[in-house]
Amino acid sequence: MDMTVDFTDSLGLQELSDRIGSIFSDADISFFDLVMNALKGENGLSLKWIWDSIRQAFAAEAAEYKLIFASILILGIFSAVFAQFGQLFESRQVADISYDIVFLLMAMLLLKIMQQGMDITRESLVAIADFSKLLVPTYCLSVGFAAGHATAIAFYELALIVIYLVENLLLIAVVPMIYVYTLLSVMGGISSDTRMEGILSFTKKGIGFVLKCCVTVISGIGLLQGMITPVIDSVSTGALQKLVSVIPGIGGFVDTASDVVYGSAILVKNAVGVAGILILLFLCAMPLFKLFLLALSLKAAAAISGVVADVRMSRCVEQVSEGSVLLLRTMTCAMGLFIVTIAVIAVTTNRGF
Repeated sequence: MDMTVDFTDSLGLQELSDRIGSIFSDADISFFDLVMNALKGENGLSLKWIWDSIRQAFAAEAAEYKLIFASILILGIFSAVFAQFGQLFESRQVADISYDIVFLLMAMLLLKIMQQGMDITRESLVAIADFSKLLVPTYCLSVGFAAGHATAIAFYELALIVIYLVENLLLIAVVPMIYVYTLLSVMGGISSDTRMEGILSFTKKGIGFVLKCCVTVISGIGLLQGMITPVIDSVSTGALQKLVSVIPGIGGFVDTASDVVYGSAILVKNAVGVAGILILLFLCAMPLFKLFLLALSLKAAAAISGVVADVRMSRCVEQVSEGSVLLLRTMTCAMGLFIVTIAVIAVTTNRGF
C-alpha cells in the first residue's frame, strides 16, 4: 500500500481533485477519495445514495415536464377543434386564422423546449471536455508508469482526438444541426403535404451517421493502438528485466521488486480510470436524466396527439420529439467516447496482471 501511496503522490491526485472541485463546485464528490476507495477495493458510491439522488431529481423535474406534456395536448385539442370547426361554414377564414394562431403557439412552445434541451446539451458537452482536459494528463502519466512512455503518448493522442471531437464536431456541428432539424420540423407542420420529410429524414440519418462514426473510429483507433504500443513497451522493459534477473545475487530480488512496482502502478492507473469514469457519470447523470424526461414527454405527447390533435400538429410534435432523441443520443455519445477510451486504455495496459 505504501507503493501505491507513493504513486498517488507522484501523480498529484490531491491537487487534481482540488482543481476539479473548484471548477465543478456543484459536484460534492471528491476525486481523490474515489481513487483511494478504489485502491482499497471499495465502491465509493452507495446504491442508496444513487437511488435517493434519482428520486429527488425526478421529483424536482417531474412538474415541469408534466406542464410541457399538458400544454402540448391542450394546444393539440384546440387545433383539432378549429380544423373541424371550419368545415361547418363556407368561409374557413376564421377557422384557418384560429388554427394558425394555435400552431404558432405550439411552434413557440416546441422551439422553447428544444432550446432548453440544447442548452443542457451544450453545457454538458463543455463540462465533459473541461473535465477530460484535467483528467487526461494525469491519467496518461499513470499509464506511463504502468506500461511505458510509448503507450502513454499514443493514448494521450487518442484522448486529444476525443476532446477535439466533442468540442468541435459535436458541440459546434451536431448540436446546431439538431436545431436546424427542429426548425425544419416546425416548418413542415405548417402545410399538410410531406415536402419536408425528405430533408428531415436526410438530416436525421446524417446526424445518426456522424454519432456512429465517432464511436466506431475512436473504438477502432483505441483497439489498434492497444494491440501495438503496449507490446512495444512490454518487450523493451521485459528484456531489461530479464537481463537484470540473470545477475547472480540480486537478480531474483530485482525481478520480484519490479513485479511489485509494476503491479502498484497498474493498480493506481486503474483506480484513476475508475474514479474518472465515476466522476464523468456523476457530471452527466442529471443532464441525461433531464434530456430523457424531455424526450419521454415529447414522445408521449406526440403519441396521444395523434389521436386528439390535427394531423399536421401531431406530425410536427412527432418530428420535434425525434430532435429531442437526437440530443439524448449526442449526449450519450460524448459520454461514451470518454468511457470507451478509458476502458480500452485500462484493459490493454494491464501487462498480464
